[in-house]
Amino acid sequence: MLLECENLCASYTGHEYVFQNINVSLERGQTLAVVGRNGAGKTTFVNAIMGLLDENCQLSGKIRACGIEISQSDGAEMRNFRRRMVSLMPQDSAGSLNPLVKIGRQIKAAAVLSGKYKKPDKSLICGILSKMGFEEPEKILELYPHQLSVGMAARCMLAMSLITKPSLLILDEPTASLDSGLKNDIIDIITDFSEKSGCAVIVVTHDESVLRRLNNPVVLNMGDNNDKN
Repeated sequence: MLLECENLCASYTGHEYVFQNINVSLERGQTLAVVGRNGAGKTTFVNAIMGLLDENCQLSGKIRACGIEISQSDGAEMRNFRRRMVSLMPQDSAGSLNPLVKIGRQIKAAAVLSGKYKKPDKSLICGILSKMGFEEPEKILELYPHQLSVGMAARCMLAMSLITKPSLLILDEPTASLDSGLKNDIIDIITDFSEKSGCAVIVVTHDESVLRRLNNPVVLNMGDNNDKN
């Protein structure tokens, strides 16, 4: 089992539970769709798996991901987990890119940090960008984030996530602000990667059209009576 959450509960200081008693498991190649309205706890759930919760968030229960007990791991083990085993594509793709660094250097840096490449070269970076649907990847390498459209930024951020060859891929609203055509393209890329690599995928969404495009997802419905996400 690649991911197991047992009796998972989270609350913030001075607030009621964000979510309670979540039990979910995910095998290699499976997709978990985390759905619910804004404020239902979706992002808190993702941050819990990543070991990135705020200090004022109290978490109980167990999370085991990629063979690691998240709540019991030290800083070094968690850094290795986030670099080599799991990859997160945040909701704000454009805002998550470094505005001062060209796209090619940012993707190369992600590859280097993963430790899975001895010397990632230009052909590797162009190859992953081609898979994202860019017809002229060499030109994309030389662009800064502000020169990208929203859809281009999303595909570049996805390229950074996939080049690390994660065992677990987490996508927080990956199609937010995209038109229907680009939504379909992004979902196609994600499902194809999962099928070919055996990577497990967590997709956080409130978009029913995205949910319908996923292949046989395990659906986790977050509660609708919480006020903090």
